[in-house]
Amino acid sequence: FKGEVVLPRLANRHRSRAAAPPVVGAGVGGMAPASLGPAAIRSIIIYALCSSVMLVINKVTISRVPLPGIVFCVQFLTTFLAILAGKFSGRINVDDLELHKAVRFVPYVMAFVLS
Repeated sequence: FKGEVVLPRLANRHRSRAAAPPVVGAGVGGMAPASLGPAAIRSIIIYALCSSVMLVINKVTISRVPLPGIVFCVQFLTTFLAILAGKFSGRINVDDLELHKAVRFVPYVMAFVLS
């Protein structure tokens, strides 16, 4: 045909890189989520309860103690000591404190201090 432009076919030169469609009801990354056993559900509930109680305790403590910085330091020290006790008793596996790891958290600490 006159005036018609015919482009050469590029056989298998550019394959489609589209991923397979995700599975309906799938979890992260299109993979089926693992079923949660009773121990996992119990852990989630206990964590949620502890978190809720800590929020209430923090609110009451901050309203009664006019020094929130001191409250924060006591909480931080208590957490640090609990982690050390768990590490040395062998109940939890904790990485050693390394300077290059700690330096990454400096912006977050400064944002917390400045807020």
